[in-house]
Amino acid sequence: MSAELKTFGRASDRDGILRMPGLNESVRTVRLDQQSLLRHIYRTLINSGRAYAAFTETEKNLVSSLKGHGEILDPMSGYGLLTRYCSSHAVDSYCLELNLPQYFWQKLCLPESVERFVRSIDRMQEWRRRWPRRKRLVAVSDDWFTVEGLEILAQLFGLWKEAVKTSFDPKRSDLDELAIALVLPFVGRLACWVPGGNPTQVKNGGMCIFEGWAEDHKRYLDVLKVHLSKLKSLVGRSENRVFYGDARTYQFPPNRFEAMVTSPPYPNRTDYRSLFAPENFFLKWLFEEKLLRMEISEDPIIGSNFVAGRRRREPTTVAALQFLTSIEGLPRGKNAVYHDDVYYLPYFRNYFCDLEDAYKNVSKALKPTFTGYVIVVNNTHRNTIVPVASVIMEIWERLGFKAAVHSSSESFHYGTKNPRARGIRGRHTQFIIEIKR
Repeated sequence: MSAELKTFGRASDRDGILRMPGLNESVRTVRLDQQSLLRHIYRTLINSGRAYAAFTETEKNLVSSLKGHGEILDPMSGYGLLTRYCSSHAVDSYCLELNLPQYFWQKLCLPESVERFVRSIDRMQEWRRRWPRRKRLVAVSDDWFTVEGLEILAQLFGLWKEAVKTSFDPKRSDLDELAIALVLPFVGRLACWVPGGNPTQVKNGGMCIFEGWAEDHKRYLDVLKVHLSKLKSLVGRSENRVFYGDARTYQFPPNRFEAMVTSPPYPNRTDYRSLFAPENFFLKWLFEEKLLRMEISEDPIIGSNFVAGRRRREPTTVAALQFLTSIEGLPRGKNAVYHDDVYYLPYFRNYFCDLEDAYKNVSKALKPTFTGYVIVVNNTHRNTIVPVASVIMEIWERLGFKAAVHSSSESFHYGTKNPRARGIRGRHTQFIIEIKR
């Protein structure tokens, strides 16, 4: 941890309050305003229950159509919206996720645990006088956190562990995970970061405002409690399980699943761990300080945009190989050729190979009567469609399944993130692929 560059003010007798002008008290207690210093991605999750997820109202029909097929598998479950849909249809779910912040968000939103989490929040609110006190008003650092920021978060983590012990079975082996699930959405409030290239990404280094953190923590608890309470209607309707693991290597129960609804990470050159960089740094710090009893995987996740150090592999599907060959054959400038050779083509090779590994591993857990759906979006690279849907269908067909397009829809994004996105570059086609034995 580098030295703090500059600090302002001194500790006062009371915590400062960050006001949200223009909002009445009732609104403040149920929604995190844009002026909140919590990170955008968690504000969206807490306010709406979703963030850039593939599943929409349309895909609820897929869950309904699989009712009677037993528990539904999602081996790349992201934010866990499948669990909510399954619960609303009284269907069991079995979810797996490798990105730890997304895994913990799922754990926090499991209907089976909602009432106990709400009791834990009540206990933490009762313990307001035990919350750590700030020493400074503001601090600046080149790292994700100042020393004081980590100290406050570590103390909060300790209090959350006490709180969950009073609400959950104290003999549970995952009490640390339950406590982390409660503290993690607030971690970004005490981090030093500046906005990145899009609303979900941030860069390390910047200012941390300690003034008012406790009042923001109180507001976070109020809004989180409202969010969890909305899930109470789903309690007892189904059994939902979520596990931390990699779909490429996880030891699924063999011959267990008759149904699946899933969506892989899309090849948009975004590392989904990077979306939660402050949170992942904090988790690693807890582990290194021996404050968290949990193994953390260092393996790159599917869709990771980090290609350095990974051995070269070639996908086996015809659709993937044809796409790679077509990119290499495009008339391109010197810089484009360099960027393709050094980054883009290795990225796509890794992505397609990872999908092959994941679905091959998942297929071992599927029953002979299996039916599943894969929701995927094709985007573009150098005015060429990235054939993710075709690759996925070919992978499953090679594994001995039948794969066909169940439905498709198109959307166009002109001038949203890239003002030059015109024509095919602004086109995104979503496919729902049906997989059967």
